[in-house]
Amino acid sequence: MSSYAFISPERKAYARLLRERENLSVREVAELTGISKSSVSRICRTRLFRCKEKQISIGEGQPKQRGRPPKLSARQKRIVLNELKKTRSYGNFSIRNLRTKCELHQVSERTISRFLNHSGYKFYQARKKGLLFQRDLKQRMKFAKDIKRDRRNSFWTRDISFYFDATAFHHKTHPRQHARTLTGRVWRKKSEGLAMGCTAKGRKVGSGGRVVRIHAAISYGHGVVLAKPYRKLSGKRFTKFVKKEFPAVFDKCQGNHSNARLFIQDGDPSQNSKRAIKALRRMNATIMKIPARSPDLNPIENIFKILGDKLKNDAIDQNIEYETLKAFKRRVVRTLLQIPREIIDKTIASMNKRIDEIIRRKGERLRY
Repeated sequence: MSSYAFISPERKAYARLLRERENLSVREVAELTGISKSSVSRICRTRLFRCKEKQISIGEGQPKQRGRPPKLSARQKRIVLNELKKTRSYGNFSIRNLRTKCELHQVSERTISRFLNHSGYKFYQARKKGLLFQRDLKQRMKFAKDIKRDRRNSFWTRDISFYFDATAFHHKTHPRQHARTLTGRVWRKKSEGLAMGCTAKGRKVGSGGRVVRIHAAISYGHGVVLAKPYRKLSGKRFTKFVKKEFPAVFDKCQGNHSNARLFIQDGDPSQNSKRAIKALRRMNATIMKIPARSPDLNPIENIFKILGDKLKNDAIDQNIEYETLKAFKRRVVRTLLQIPREIIDKTIASMNKRIDEIIRRKGERLRY
């Protein structure tokens, strides 16, 4: 018997012809051609003739279907696509949620995922909001250079009493299920980049339901110095809040800070109303303004990110299947107050590096 490497193309073709046209067994072909049985099997793995006559008719003239039958019928495919468009308008979802809503429990998640890919849908990154314009880059660059020129290195840790902002978290009745759903990506087609349901939501824009809003402040060396939930925010309401809460917050932050009552907050209209500014002036407080669309220049935004991640992880670790709005509000405040002071101090201490990085990148956004 000759080795497979020394078999000529003619002998291979002759062996394949005997096997396919004459329907001889592998042993019979080996005896006629002088090729080993293993070599005959190897040669005949690829068919020489793929004619239409090989598709034997079954029943009422229906051609025999090649390969496995499809797992999804035409009707089920239409249901999946229709449900995809409905579910996408409510926010992020997983293939498991889509399969449950379509009641296709006998079909695997991989089958539905492959069908969506075949239909043109991919799990693309959601488009982000808040583009920086050229004027924003100039303002950020000017702000960074002014800080670098006029302020000392300990400005962020000693001269600023606290960093203040408000945030919101959407209440989910089933927090564990929501926490296990992937965020930041959406099922969409490549051409649907800015279509409805394909853009990433802001922190205060959710997929329906009630929201827990909270005022918070952090200070270097003191950790979280303020954590107060609120319902609505207006200039009048915020003025009352400032008169009631800020004096005690400034007293907490007097330890290793300078006597100047300087704090940072963003440009929210309610927080910067005339009433609120007058109330702050009466208590000798000064706002350190940061450029617009610059959350990377307020360290409390990083603490809010840590808080959001902690809430999701706790929902999974503690197996919180159901939670009321009041219980969620208590959990938000408790988790915020439990953030270690070392993490807050390290975040605030990174401001000097952020200023240097903004100057180096000519105003572009940072990784913080």
